[in-house]
Amino acid sequence: MHTTYAPPRAAAALLALAFLAAAAGSASAEGINPNPTDPGTPPGAPVQGVNKTPTHLCQPGTMRFVSTTRQLSLPNIRYCTDADWNVRDVRAEGANLLWRVPFTNGYVDCSCTRVAGTPTPPPGPSTSEPPTPPSTTGSDRITAAIVASELRAMGYTVEVTAGSDGDPRMTTTVDNYKWAIFFYGCPKTGAMEQRECLSIQFFSGYGVSQPVSAFTMNKWNSENRYTRAYTATTDQGPAARISMDVMFGNTGADPSKNFRSYFNMMKYQTDQFRKLINFK
Repeated sequence: MHTTYAPPRAAAALLALAFLAAAAGSASAEGINPNPTDPGTPPGAPVQGVNKTPTHLCQPGTMRFVSTTRQLSLPNIRYCTDADWNVRDVRAEGANLLWRVPFTNGYVDCSCTRVAGTPTPPPGPSTSEPPTPPSTTGSDRITAAIVASELRAMGYTVEVTAGSDGDPRMTTTVDNYKWAIFFYGCPKTGAMEQRECLSIQFFSGYGVSQPVSAFTMNKWNSENRYTRAYTATTDQGPAARISMDVMFGNTGADPSKNFRSYFNMMKYQTDQFRKLINFK
């Protein structure tokens, strides 16, 4: 049994800054150009006219703390559920609503599931193909064909191959960084893209010059739901990785809508994760 020593708060903060500075050296996304364009404003269709916590636009019990850039004096969730906070950057991403609570020394990011029937801001003109229509068989399982169609409809390129276990595996590039999508619980026969699978895993990794500290990774994992972060050692050196597992089978959810919802959450959290590890 190991005992972990918890340093004083001030020392811990200095330690975290030192580790982040060390990780800010030569860095590269695993297999991707290390100098992407600045993502700028958080992605999503902006929702105008909302200046306070959008409780009226959220399904009850779905309001979630996503991340923060400042030290918090209240429980994390209070910054997302209390109705009196000033907010900005309110935006819709699929079935989710995301917003930012600004402070003079940073901000808190929150999200929720939008109330059914809430209008979504109209998207700009697009030449992408339409998303896959809901399954006519009523299956809630996910296929590579559904994922590929949804990604292409959002303007992404995809490549589908077979993993070492024979299940489908997909690669795509999001915000100039390489992602992999792994499929699990799939039948071993039939056309690769049509196999109905139980679950998927989103994955994105980033090469760094120095390992990211356990303090930083634990901070992320303790303050964020859905994704998990961890370190790894590759042939090219240390890496910081983030992944999200999503169950489809036996949930009763529409697989196309379910995929888009979690894709948007993964996209947002990978952007926040890169900022946390000072990845450039």
